[in-house]
Amino acid sequence: MDKLDPHELQEVLESHRLWLANKPEGKRASLYDANLQDAELQGVDLRKANLQRADLQGANLRGAKLVETDFRGANLQKASLQQADLWGADLRHAKLQSANLHKAMLARANLEGANLSGADLSDANFEWADLEGTIFRRANLSEGRFQGADALEADFDEANLSGAYLSAVRLTGANFHGANLFQANLSGANLVDANLFKANLRKADLSEASLEEANLENADLSGANLKRTILRGANLAGIRGADLTWAHLD
Repeated sequence: MDKLDPHELQEVLESHRLWLANKPEGKRASLYDANLQDAELQGVDLRKANLQRADLQGANLRGAKLVETDFRGANLQKASLQQADLWGADLRHAKLQSANLHKAMLARANLEGANLSGADLSDANFEWADLEGTIFRRANLSEGRFQGADALEADFDEANLSGAYLSAVRLTGANFHGANLFQANLSGANLVDANLFKANLRKADLSEASLEEANLENADLSGANLKRTILRGANLAGIRGADLTWAHLD
């Protein structure tokens, strides 16, 4: 599809602004399948807009207002979304590889099946988000906040989650192969059947977390808090530095 003309885009944005203000002449923005590659949309207000399958590769959406916006199947690879507000946005199966979402608000967003490989998600807010099957391979999630999120079978292969807050998060069957979880808070998290092979869990808080049947082979648990951690049936071959004094092994 040809790239959307800047004048046409401005008309769509103005009509959407009027729609958000409940003006009768306004119209909800529908940019389904639109070509918006490298578009300059910094600070734009596209709350509740339809951007399904839109091509926003390389677009500048820094600080944009994207609350409850529909991005299903959209291409946001290498897009700039620093400090963007994506609260409640629908990003199911969206492509966000190498996108910059530093300090982005993604609370209650639906990222089921989305691909965020190599993305910068440092200090992002994922509270109560749906992350089922989301791909975070080699992504930077340091200091991220995940309270209340559902990350069933999410893929964090070699991701950086240092200092992340994952307390009580559902991480059943998640893949943390080679991930950096240094000083991460995983207290009370559900890590049943999770893969933590060669994960860096130094000084991580795993107190009261459930790691039944989890794979911790060759993981580094030096200084980790394992008080009342459930490790029944877990693979502990080759683990390093673990103090299992107060852990539940059976």
